[in-house]
Amino acid sequence: FDPTEVSADQLKEAALAAEAAALAVKGITNSAGSGASAGFGGLVLATSHGFVGQYVASRFSRSTSVIAGQGTAME
Repeated sequence: FDPTEVSADQLKEAALAAEAAALAVKGITNSAGSGASAGFGGLVLATSHGFVGQYVASRFSRSTSVIAGQGTAME
């Protein structure tokens, strides 16, 4: 678990940086988009048989989809 809070501006910058890095690769001609997300979550479970458990989780993701090639050879 990482308690670091990531702002919307930080997520935007992360997405833009990932897209810029991908577009800098030779042969990449276009981008289909980029995104970043972050979040926290947790769960507490208690049963009638006396079990009690819990966990917390954090996540951060960044993705970019790019296109290489020209004209009908784009992939």
